[in-house]
Amino acid sequence: MAANPTPSSRTPPRPTTSPAPGASDAPPTTSPAPGAGGGLPVTGVNATALGAVGVIAVLAGVALVVARRRRVRFDA
Repeated sequence: MAANPTPSSRTPPRPTTSPAPGASDAPPTTSPAPGAGGGLPVTGVNATALGAVGVIAVLAGVALVVARRRRVRFDA
């Protein structure tokens, strides 16, 4: 017959963890500027202003065409 183990009042030992290689106890440093570090680099031009100028130019052209067609000429 197998004997049942008797319960004990001892807590089981906790496993110890060792730091990863290259890790230090120093707190992590923060990046000096917002956007520096984890994000993607900005490699293109900010085209919002250029797009706004283009939309304004198209609207001005439409306004000129409409004004030209509304002009009534009287040739007497």
